[in-house]
Amino acid sequence: MPLPDQVVNRIKAKVFARLGEEKNNVDRYFIVPFAYQDRGNKAARAHSFISVIRVFADSKQPKSDPRPTK
Repeated sequence: MPLPDQVVNRIKAKVFARLGEEKNNVDRYFIVPFAYQDRGNKAARAHSFISVIRVFADSKQPKSDPRPTK
């Protein structure tokens, strides 16, 4: 499986575990830190990243837009 798919699936699993089975009444936010370092352990090749994920409340789920994007 491609690495981006692995990352997305891992994040989904962790977020769903935190949300639980109950009704989600409020928007929830998750911060996901990432880090990279090459095999040579060089500081110039080390990076850190962060993603913020918003999970909408059950009553506020966005509607998809059927119009094609340009």
